[in-house]
Amino acid sequence: MRRFRPADQPALIALLGDVWGEDFARLMERIWSWKYDRNPHNPPGGHNSMVLTWAEEPVGFLGMMSANLKVADQVVPLAWGSELAVHPRHRGEGYRVIVNIGTDAEKLIAGTARTRDLAGLPLGFGAFDITRMISHKLILRPRRFLAAKAGGGWAAALGAPLVGWAVALAQKLGPGRRTPAVELEEVEDFGPEFDILWENVAPGYPLIPVRDRAFLQWRFRECPIRDHTVLAVRRLGVLHGYVVYRLEGEPGLRRAYIVDMLAGRDDAATWDLLLGGVEAHCRAAGADILTFTMSASWDLGTSLRRRGYLFRSPRAWITGHTGCKPEYAHLREGLEHSTGLVMTRADTDLDFNYWGLRDEGRE
Repeated sequence: MRRFRPADQPALIALLGDVWGEDFARLMERIWSWKYDRNPHNPPGGHNSMVLTWAEEPVGFLGMMSANLKVADQVVPLAWGSELAVHPRHRGEGYRVIVNIGTDAEKLIAGTARTRDLAGLPLGFGAFDITRMISHKLILRPRRFLAAKAGGGWAAALGAPLVGWAVALAQKLGPGRRTPAVELEEVEDFGPEFDILWENVAPGYPLIPVRDRAFLQWRFRECPIRDHTVLAVRRLGVLHGYVVYRLEGEPGLRRAYIVDMLAGRDDAATWDLLLGGVEAHCRAAGADILTFTMSASWDLGTSLRRRGYLFRSPRAWITGHTGCKPEYAHLREGLEHSTGLVMTRADTDLDFNYWGLRDEGRE
């Protein structure tokens, strides 16, 4: 097992095609440079992806996206396990070697598993549970949503008023609308004010991946396979928060996803404006359902239910390993079954890993 070398890329793309299919291999050809080479949080020397070789030929791959995690007042480098592929002839030993990599890692490692059973694989090699990602769903157009899910007919006709009534009741009982002197506007690029926002709000979050300007520009403006819309809240000209969403269409059903959102942790007025703004934008764009996927430990979930996000489901399980550096060992206490971690789709590979792309229309 060794670090990735640029010359490995063609063989690894072919390997991903053998394991996950040619469609996924073509996708990886499009996003490889962006996802791995141009990530602004890469450590010196590039990303930490690992390659398993046999007779000097690549037969296994563990793609590791770079990220930075703010833990209290410390920023810790994080390697996010993404693509995992082992040639069929080497799977027995290959998976054991790759999954056990956390034991010898010199940084914190995290990864996404789409089911609890799959999360059990790294847990068997010394990893630990961090959190679950939960999808909270707001039905924007009940009749169209139910028609697409139930095939129309009487089920949609009867169910739509009930769903609409439940959402309206939740919103009526929820927090009142705040109307401070603010601006909500769409922005094209992430300017220096987004670094200032991060510096101002980060101290309020004990555990959160870093959202500096460089990360936001890379994640949302340079991504070659997604189109994102960014809404910003300003008060007296000063940026107080933002929300990022995207739209995906399919026959009979249009989905919207909140990919990321940030404001001061206790700034309820800004959170309310961001949520109200993105909901209005998605309705105007013809979306039938709006989904916000975030860590189970984030207390924003209560506010979402009060806004009518009445449906929710587990989306992924996040596991981690603190590696072999003694200075990272203490992180396990704060991360294992974390009650303070704030994480969104932006911090995971749910938008561009194999399972995320395959399951997107079913979420």
